[in-house]
Formats: sequence, C-alpha cells, structure tokens
Amino acid sequence: MNFLAMSPAMWLTLFGGFGGVITLLYLLRLRRRRLEVPFGPLWQKVLAEKQSTSFFRSLKNILSLLLQLAVLALVLTAIADPRWTGDMAVADATTSESDERVVLPHHTFLIVDASASMQIGTRMADAKTAARQIIDSLAPGDSVVVARVDHDVAVLTDWSSDRDALHAALETITPRDAATRFTSAVELAASALSGLAHAETVLITDREAQPVTEALAGAARLRVIPVGTEVAGNTTVSAFAVRSHLGYRLEYAVQYTLRNKGPGREVTVHLYTDRSGKAQSRADFQKSPPQLTFKHTLPADAEQTFEHAGLALDGNRAALVVDATGDLFPVDDTAFAVVPTRKQVKVQLVGPENLFLMAALSTRKNVDVKRIDLADFQTTEGSDLTVFTGAAPAELQRGNLAFVNVRTGALPYDLADAVTDPAPLLVPPTAAAHPAMAHVKFVDLEARDFRPLVRKKGQEVLARTKKGQTAILAAATAERRFVAVGFDPIESEWVGHYSFSIFFVNAVNWFFREEAAFLRSQGLDAAWRVSLPWAAGQSVDVVKPDGKVVRALVDGAGGLAYTGDAIGIYAVKAPPGTPKALSADILVPAALYSATESALTPALLDFVPYVPRVETDAAVPDLRLAGLALWQLLALAAAGLLLVEWFTFHRRWTV
Repeated sequence: MNFLAMSPAMWLTLFGGFGGVITLLYLLRLRRRRLEVPFGPLWQKVLAEKQSTSFFRSLKNILSLLLQLAVLALVLTAIADPRWTGDMAVADATTSESDERVVLPHHTFLIVDASASMQIGTRMADAKTAARQIIDSLAPGDSVVVARVDHDVAVLTDWSSDRDALHAALETITPRDAATRFTSAVELAASALSGLAHAETVLITDREAQPVTEALAGAARLRVIPVGTEVAGNTTVSAFAVRSHLGYRLEYAVQYTLRNKGPGREVTVHLYTDRSGKAQSRADFQKSPPQLTFKHTLPADAEQTFEHAGLALDGNRAALVVDATGDLFPVDDTAFAVVPTRKQVKVQLVGPENLFLMAALSTRKNVDVKRIDLADFQTTEGSDLTVFTGAAPAELQRGNLAFVNVRTGALPYDLADAVTDPAPLLVPPTAAAHPAMAHVKFVDLEARDFRPLVRKKGQEVLARTKKGQTAILAAATAERRFVAVGFDPIESEWVGHYSFSIFFVNAVNWFFREEAAFLRSQGLDAAWRVSLPWAAGQSVDVVKPDGKVVRALVDGAGGLAYTGDAIGIYAVKAPPGTPKALSADILVPAALYSATESALTPALLDFVPYVPRVETDAAVPDLRLAGLALWQLLALAAAGLLLVEWFTFHRRWTV
C-alpha cells in the first residue's frame, strides 16, 4: 500500500497527536447527572461516588476508546488516499469494476545551473524552458523543489505542487558571475530524497563544471538535461596585478596573463583607471576612455603573461578588459586590481639623530621624515608613522609605531636580558610571507648590542638568531600596528646591507596596508583569502560592485569569510569603533578566474539523461469495490463505526 496525500511518518504523527488527545479526554473524570428522587435511601447506590483512582481500572470499559481510535485511524487513512501496490492477482471481478490506474506521487529535486557560463547565448532561457515543462507535467500528488546552483546552493521552494509558486521561484533565477560546484547541490538533493521511493534529482546545466562521483549521482538518482553547445574559441584573463616600483613615487608595473582557447587571434587589451576612486564595475570604468591600450597576438590554445613597467596610473583602481572579436563570453575577459596609493607619508623619528635610519625611511620618495628629541615628543597624532630609537615615552602610544633598539619606556612587548655572545640572524620560514620581509635576507649578519624580544600572543616573529632568540617582531591590532627591532642596526652593520632599506620600505607599505592592495584579484570559484587588521569573529559590511551591502564575518584567523558573486571591486568597511589609522576601506578586486568555467567545453560527458515520465511507467492498479475507491470505503467504514459508537453509548454498554 502507498499513500498519495501524505507519508507514513506524517500519518503516524497525526495519529499519535489526535489519538493522545482522544485518550486524554477518555480518562477525564465522568461527571454524574443530577437526579431528583422521592426518597433518598432508595437511591443510595446511585448517589454513591465510585470514582476510579487507578489508571488500569479507568480502562476497564475500553471498547469506547478503541472505537474512537479506530474511527481516527480510518479517517486519517482515507485522507492519505491509499493505493494498493504489488501483485494484484488476488483481485477478481467481484472486487474491481474497472481497470482504472493511478500514478504514484513523484518527488523531483529540480536544480538549475546559474553559473557564469549560463550567460552565453540562450542557455539560461533554454534551461528555464526545460524546467517549466517539468513543472507543467506534474501529476496529482507530485511535488517539486526548485534550487539554484553556482559556487553555492540556494533552495528556493519547499516541496510543492503549486505550479504558480514553482514558476515564480524559477523566474528569480539569473546567472551570476561565479563558477559551478555541483557536488554540494547533489549532496543536498540526495539528503532530501532519502527514504522517498519515487524520486529523482534533475539537473539542468551546460555541464561547465567538474563531474560528481558515480556513487553520489546514484544516491541522488541524478538525471541531467544538457543545454548549450561547445564554443569554438574563448580568450580569458587568468591573472592581473598592479605593483609599485621600489623607490618610485608614481610609477607602476602592470602584469596580466591571457589564456586563449581555439585558433590564434589578435586581441586588444584596454587598461582603465578611475581617478574618482569610486568605480566598482566594468561599466563604471568604461564611462571614461581607457588610459592605456596594448595589442597582442595570441597563439592557438596557449597562455601568455605580459608585463608593462614604468607606467603612471591615475587613481587607485584599475580594470583590464580584453577586446577579442567573436568572443561570446565577456565575463572572463575582465579583471580588476587596486593601485597602491602613494600618498605623502609623514614620519616623525623620535630619538637621537640617525642618518642611516632617516635615509632608509626616505627611500620611498613620498616619505617626509622629521626628527625630534624624545623630550620634545608629545603625541603620535598628525603623523602617519612614529619611529622610536633607543627609548620610548612612558605611556604606550596608539597608531603606527616602529621601535628600533628601544630599551626603556612603555612597550607593547617585553625584553629579555642583553646578549653578550652575538649570533647570526635569519628569517624563519613562517615569516617569509610577511609583507615587511619581502626580499629581506640576512647574509653573514650578526645581532650585536642585542636584547632579545619576548613575543606575546598575537605577535609574529619576523627575524631571530640561530639560537632561537627573537630579533624582530610585528603585530597588528585594533589600536596599533608596530614593528620592533631588538638590536642596534649600526653596531650590527645591518645599515651597510641592501636589506636594511628594503625592510623599512616594506614596513611603511605594511603600515598603510599597501600589501592589501598588492593582493591578486580574488576568484569567484573558491573561498576568498583576504586578511583583515580587525578582531576575529566580528561582522563587517561588504559593499558589492552593484552597490548593495551585505554582512560578512571575520573568521578566527582574521580572514574575510565571504565569496563574491559578481566581478568587480568590493569594499570592506571597518567595524564601528575602529581607530582612524585603521578605518580606511579595504578594497578587494574580484574576477571569474575559473579554468573550468571558461573552457566552454562540456565536462559532464558521462551522465544519465532525464527522460520525461510516462504515466504507465509509474502507474499501479487502483483497487475498487462496488465502484468505490479505497479511501471512500475507509470513509464509509469510519461512518459505520460512529453509528456503532452512538448505539452502544445510548445502550449504556460503553459507559
């Protein structure tokens, strides 16, 4: 037997609920009727209260309760619309007056691919047409879930047989600038279909994605409706970055990689910049002419990297757009980058005169260094960076700080005892990726006049001796960013090495988060890797390229727990209460960067195609008696039991 209108679990839930209420009402104390009698003693037995106090004695006359529960079971079963399944050979002409057949209820988990490649031609329109046909072919009792998939999954409806609601959900699906990841969607479908006998997952897609495993496809009973055809050629921007040159003020290097699928072709590359600092989308950049244009000849089925140095770029945002004749997929022809802002940096050097340090800080020509004595120091306000040498003030300062061989004053770290036996310096592997240590190496360099630094929680060791003593520390918190050098650069002869100037140029870049601007453009096919200088676990506002604001979390490692869904530049807002020095927006450029999505070659080659259901394929005989369906017979049986209950009650047999 199979229920069309509800599942067995739902039937049991309803029976348990209503049956419990009926049983409770049955056990309630029976109130006796008031009678007027001519002589009290003759009715002493009638008036005697014989209320049962035992649960088991209350069930002595249980026939009434059983009749009520039987009526409830019959009514619920009739509502569930049961159908006989299996071998019907036992049914003869006396029990069936027709050979009418019914279709068992069918569950369809309908997934529509909404990835970037579905923007090509009529792919999305064709997908929606196929989905509408499935919805319109629903038989009585059938139900459908509509879901969308790109790099994540969105379930748009519950199980429903309402065609209007399903069509409305379908119309909300539009392709997004993201790659496709089918595995999570098919896993969700397999879970939703678990335990359902007549069910399947239908995926409508252009197959531009990695295939799911055979076991998972079988568990979800996956069927595929393919749309779209292979595209002959496509040009893709697979990498784009803008870097500044060491010591240059307004000159940059632009590097990008182009991938060409298909025959060789001539392409034109336009570099757009935004002087206003507000452009976030391709359309925003293209409101003005390109600042620079480059032409390239791309070989067939090849990938090439190009670099242009010594460029003076306007603004702090850039977009690279490839113009390739006949390219049908413009989404992957565009990439974005943040141009490092080379502002005039005000540095106050607090302590005795140190020409080596002043020269290192001035290597970047947009750095203005002013020296003052510690006795004249008042505040870090008004300076972008404050560098203390030898000693620090009695009160710990906020903002961007550097400590060079500082021995006294309020410090954000502790000092160990002075070391008399110098040891060679080295950069530990864990610090090699830190922005302040880019291209910094210590060759035959020993830490002299050295007091090892004691690392605290949240601080990072950038350099140490071969004996394991910490020589350089760095940390970034909501109140301050700082680097600390625990040895004398002059006594240690570090000032005579090229890495001395490089370290302080890197440090200045890091203080002003220019290393965030140096990040490569993030892809829309995987989780982003963007480090934020704010406390982990906070929520931040992210402004998308279309101007909409969404909330995202900063994870336990200080990274942005978010992945975009459109190409462009995203702005991450600082949390409320962030100090001014760290309150600037962090810009995150994002492009498609998906080799699978941009291949435009169907990847799901081995799949089970969807076949529309034929009514007889899922049909079973409908057992009838005297022309009545099973649910009608059950309803009549329930009515009959109610008559029995009424008769026995009035005969006082069941009370």
